[in-house]
Amino acid sequence: MFWDNRVSGTPETGFVTPAEEETPEGMDSAVATQALFPVTSPGEMRGFRGDEDVNGDLNEIAEVDSEDFTGMWAALTARLLEVEEYRDLFAAAYPEVPPDEIDFHHAANAIGAFEVEAFTFVESPFNPTPHGPRGVVA
Repeated sequence: MFWDNRVSGTPETGFVTPAEEETPEGMDSAVATQALFPVTSPGEMRGFRGDEDVNGDLNEIAEVDSEDFTGMWAALTARLLEVEEYRDLFAAAYPEVPPDEIDFHHAANAIGAFEVEAFTFVESPFNPTPHGPRGVVA
């Protein structure tokens, strides 16, 4: 995943990522695992030290050390769980997980599932057969 292959692997073999040993357990796919990283990049989503959030408050996620992936993901999870609608969506998506055990890997798995569902097209005019390229069932 990514142009520079910074995320690779499978749920069975584990994933190689910039977070190394901080990569969460329980990632569903490489697509879900790649969703862990745009939120950690200051220029992409996280912001820079001293930045304010949309409410004019200090962006606490930008203040976390750039090498502290676990800290960034914990701060993002805390921010997500402040929103009642997100708590409800997590409860619906992960009914077996107690609310206090939701962490950012759950959000990344949900993002990955959405991306696969929304952007997988096996019967498109670009495929030579209804089963995908070279007749491989997708």
